[in-house]
This record gives sequence, C-alpha cells and structure tokens, in this order.
Amino acid sequence: MEKDIFCKINDGEMSSNIIYEDDKLKVIMDKFPVSPGHMLIIPKCHITDALDMDDETFARLNGIIKKMIKKCYEVLKADGVEVVQNNGICQEIKHYHVHIIPKYKEKNNLTNEEIYVKLTNNEE
Repeated sequence: MEKDIFCKINDGEMSSNIIYEDDKLKVIMDKFPVSPGHMLIIPKCHITDALDMDDETFARLNGIIKKMIKKCYEVLKADGVEVVQNNGICQEIKHYHVHIIPKYKEKNNLTNEEIYVKLTNNEE
C-alpha cells in the first residue's frame, strides 16, 4: 500500500511548515489554504479516521484544536474559525486530519510565509 501524503510528511519524505509538534500530533500549514492561516492537525502514526483513534490521542487532539483556535483569534486576528474533520467517503486523503480555517470579515492580505512566521513566533 502506498503511503499517503501525511505519512510522507511525518516520515520526512515531504516538507511542510510545522506550527506545532509533539510525540503524537503535528500541526502544519495547508499547502492549498482556503483562507489565510488554514492549518491541518495530523496524527504522526497512520490513523484512517476518528473511529481508529485511541481515546488518549483523541483527547490530546481536542486540546490542540483549542490551542490553534486561540492562535487564530489572538495571533491572526480572525473573526471566526471553522473546524472541519471528515470520515469515510467524505475523506479525500484517507489519513485522519482536522482543518483549522480562520475566517475574516475583511480580506487578510498576509502571505502564507508571513502567517507562518506569526504563528511560529507566538509559541506558548
């Protein structure tokens, strides 16, 4: 079975802009953002969907979701945040991931590079 893109990122075979990382999870910038600051939270081991995830990792993931939402409001000055996670036939990539998508009332003109710097320079 061929590795999916997130397994390749986790194995260092593909590059990514890492916002946060611990022993189980990684937060990266989405390469094709739907809004400035669009991030993805991915498990470091291959987990297909929410039903395959152990409770400890799922609980830790929820804490990271909250932390990234806070960054969207405080660092990126977002007016709202969309959190999206798909399972089964809804998944384009069959590796569990959560989209954190900041939303803005007015156009945010920051580049992906500027957003990456802002997010990584404001570590907690």
